[in-house]
Amino acid sequence: PHHHHHHSHLWTDRLLASRFLDRSFISSDVELKLIGRPPPRHRPAPLVRLVYRPGSSGYLGVWVDDWPGKMAFTFAAFSYIVALIVDAFLIFFAIFHIIAFDELKTDYKNPIDQCSSLNPLVLPEYILHVFFNLLFLVGGEFFSLCLNIPLIAYHVHRYMHRPVMSSPGLYDPTSIMNADTLNKCQREGWIKLAFYLLSFFYYLYGMIYSLIST
Repeated sequence: PHHHHHHSHLWTDRLLASRFLDRSFISSDVELKLIGRPPPRHRPAPLVRLVYRPGSSGYLGVWVDDWPGKMAFTFAAFSYIVALIVDAFLIFFAIFHIIAFDELKTDYKNPIDQCSSLNPLVLPEYILHVFFNLLFLVGGEFFSLCLNIPLIAYHVHRYMHRPVMSSPGLYDPTSIMNADTLNKCQREGWIKLAFYLLSFFYYLYGMIYSLIST
C-alpha cells in the first residue's frame, strides 16, 4: 500500500513462489515491502504469505507470520542434548567403576593402583552431573531436575562422609579391601549404571519432545 511509504523502517524480503500457500500464484520471485524493523541477524525473517485468488485483479492481502523463531531450537532442547552427551560419559564412568571393583574382588589389581585410577574420576562425574542439572534448572525442566535430585543429594552425602584423605576422591587403599565396602561400591556401580542408562533414553525422549512441541 502506497500510504506506508513514508514509514522509516521499510525493508524488503525476496520471496520464492515455493513459500506461498497458494501454488496457483506462479512467479519466479516477488519483492514485498514490509512494515517494521528488519529482523535481527540471528533470527529468521518472518514468513510472508500472499493471499492471492486466481482471476482477481490483485492480492487480497498480505499476512505476515510472527517470527518463525518460535518454532526454533529452545534452551530446553539444548539442555537435553547436553544431558545426552554428558550422560554417555557418565555411563562410561559407571562401567569403569564396576570393572575396577570386580578386578579388586578377584585380586587382579592391587588396591593402591586401583584407588589412584578411580579417585580422579569421582569429582568430574559429580560435576558433570550437576552441570546438566543446572541447565535443566535454567531451562525450566523441573521434572527432569527432580529425577536427578536424589542422586545429587546422594553424591553430596557420599563425598561429605568420605575417608580422611589428602587428595580428592572417595577411595582409600587401606579400607577399600573390606568386603562390605567392596560389595557396597559394586552395588553402587550397578545402580548408577542402570540409572544413567534409563536417563539416556529419557533425555532422548525429552530432546525430541522439546524440539517437536515448540
